[in-house]
Amino acid sequence: MSFKRSHTFAFTLVSGCCLLVYVVFYLELMGNHRELNDIEGLSLRSRLTVPRPAAGVSASLAGHAVIPSSNNSWSANSACTQADIERRSATVVLTTTNAGYLDVTENMLESIKRTRACPNITVIAEDEPSYQRLTQRIQSQPGLHVQRSPLVATVWKSTKLHSRDFNRLVRRRPQYILNLLKKGYDVLFLDSDNVWFKDPFKDFQESFDIAMHNQQVNIAEFCVGFAYYRPTENTLRLVTEWLRLLDKKKHPKTGEQTTMNKLISRKLIPKLKIKTLNETNYPDGKKYFRQAGWREAHSDTTVLHLSFIFGHDAKVAKLKEFGFWFI
Repeated sequence: MSFKRSHTFAFTLVSGCCLLVYVVFYLELMGNHRELNDIEGLSLRSRLTVPRPAAGVSASLAGHAVIPSSNNSWSANSACTQADIERRSATVVLTTTNAGYLDVTENMLESIKRTRACPNITVIAEDEPSYQRLTQRIQSQPGLHVQRSPLVATVWKSTKLHSRDFNRLVRRRPQYILNLLKKGYDVLFLDSDNVWFKDPFKDFQESFDIAMHNQQVNIAEFCVGFAYYRPTENTLRLVTEWLRLLDKKKHPKTGEQTTMNKLISRKLIPKLKIKTLNETNYPDGKKYFRQAGWREAHSDTTVLHLSFIFGHDAKVAKLKEFGFWFI
């Protein structure tokens, strides 16, 4: 009996050790799997920490600068609480970046922080330098998530508009958007060259499938660089078809925005409901910086998108010139 009990104890001990080794291996494996494939199931629980006070405005508002609104909610010391972040837990603000536009991306994140809109933000870093740099920002910006791209690392430099490298980067974005829509999230997608002056979510209350700024009148030339997607059947059909057409057009010079507008113009999703964002509140760079008298006549900007300002250095120069550079 003594030998039998000892044998049973030894067997139990060995089994327990094996089980423990398996559990450790499994957890490590799943951790690696999430790192590689987390875009399929973005972990969107806020990484909430006690925020450090933000740094003061790094560029003073020059005498010629035009402040977008007298009642904007900019605050260099704004801080979001856990309750603030969870208030918008069903919505993800999504952007992508690489090292070439990392400083522009950080400037946008700082502008969002100052509005105290307190959204959940996911940044997909398309290269390792961006990932390493932006993960350091998580402690000072509640609600911010940074993830490595699950795809192969790409160019680290800034890219020319509509170049082969540029289109290769931006053609990934519809897949990122679709993955989140399929999980039931509203998605506000941003190019990194946006600057927030006020909380925009007040403009996304009514019923629609997609909300975007139209750069033209009477024809579809919507800008996908600031677009709000709801996870409706129409939106899912549109983004799925958008991806299919991009995949069908293998040529890397095919732009994702051109493809989206062709899809809308042809009314392939006949019941699609698009909300056109008011250009007074959501101007593009052409109107804001180049159209004489426009800026002086429209002082209630919510979000400014620096489209039509071409190239990294030109965008940074404009942001600094008008006092919108905060890092």
